[in-house]
Amino acid sequence: MKTVIAFSYYVSGMLKDNGFDVDRVINACQSEANKSTGLEGEAKRSAFKGGRSYTASGELKVKDLAWKEQVPVEYAAKSTPPLEFVKWNDSVAAHFRKCGNPHGKLSLDTLPTDLHFWLSKFAVESKTATPATEEATPASNGKRNGTVKAPVIA
Repeated sequence: MKTVIAFSYYVSGMLKDNGFDVDRVINACQSEANKSTGLEGEAKRSAFKGGRSYTASGELKVKDLAWKEQVPVEYAAKSTPPLEFVKWNDSVAAHFRKCGNPHGKLSLDTLPTDLHFWLSKFAVESKTATPATEEATPASNGKRNGTVKAPVIA
């Protein structure tokens, strides 16, 4: 099985806005889902289509017969944070489909605590933030050698 995980627009936005690497979260969820085992169900066949048929004018038309067969596969896996996150995403997406999309952005407060803790390892370090620069102080030997100015008392 190759499960493809896609998060809801609002869940993806929530992750990005709060500094998480969405691609790494999706990869972790897909990896975990693809470890599951599947049990095949009974095959189901669709109706036959095509073959011989007559038009309204009485003309005979012959087409190849076609049908589809589907074998449902049910997968089972242990409960893990990545799979629980996919379940949470799916339930939120289903709620939005049923009740309408939210007006604003989702908050991390809507996420269960254990999933928030699991997500913390996917936090992206801010590349735009500049490190705090300390004021350059001249190297000294502890004596006043003219490089450090004494405070002026008025």
